[in-house]
Amino acid sequence: MSKKEKSFCVNSESDISRAMPSILAALSAGGCILLPTETVYGLAAACHSVTGIRKILALKERPKEKSLPVFVRSVEQAKELAIVNKDAETLMQKFWPGPLTIVLKARADLPDVLKSSDGFVGLRCPNHAVPLRILREFGHPLCCTSANHSGQPPVRSIEEARELFIDDERLSLRLVQIATCEAAPSTVVKIDKQTLQILRQGAIQLTKL
Repeated sequence: MSKKEKSFCVNSESDISRAMPSILAALSAGGCILLPTETVYGLAAACHSVTGIRKILALKERPKEKSLPVFVRSVEQAKELAIVNKDAETLMQKFWPGPLTIVLKARADLPDVLKSSDGFVGLRCPNHAVPLRILREFGHPLCCTSANHSGQPPVRSIEEARELFIDDERLSLRLVQIATCEAAPSTVVKIDKQTLQILRQGAIQLTKL
């Protein structure tokens, strides 16, 4: 762990409350944080922070042209970022918060760094106390993707989370929990007008869509 990095165990709401001032400070300063979700550990940064997004890409060794998913706190916040049609809103109401990422046409004013080459953005409302609390108190969406080097398995345990990106000053804050993140990665669907395409099968089975 680098000298600049802070680490917190976030096993309860009171733990999250103690860590929150450091979380908000790191995100506001363009930092990148490691945090648990209901699926795997993730790397997160403020979605309006180009500096934070670049840190995620560098830590993961992920190509810049590959867009990052965005965590939102609600359907209403999703509508600020993308064109949400009736089909998309139905899925959001049914499966959010939860492990379903919905790829939608991004709004024209959304920064290019958040959009894919064809102008789409992936949105998810996580079902985990840590990111949900951060989204509520920070007030802005978060770019969040699995915490791992691109092409490697995602991190799930507290031991792995404590060792990942060790001594790397690009990571501002490390949030860990005793419980292992055991769920499958999120299912990813793309909605283009009236067409729904399954991009990745994950925690939510096809038969439920």
